[in-house]
Amino acid sequence: MTDDENFPTAQMKILEAARKTVAELVLAMNYKAKGLSDQEQVEFDALFHNAIRMRKWVE
Repeated sequence: MTDDENFPTAQMKILEAARKTVAELVLAMNYKAKGLSDQEQVEFDALFHNAIRMRKWVE
């Protein structure tokens, strides 16, 4: 039961692993990604939400 990826502790482990991987990539590539502007974030969220609804990937 605790191996379920929707279980909160499993989600935290996945999140920690993702953050560790991102940190390793930042160090390896010596590059820090910049965040989106507020407008770009709103547009991305809308595209992503619609892609999930339509079950296709964002282009």
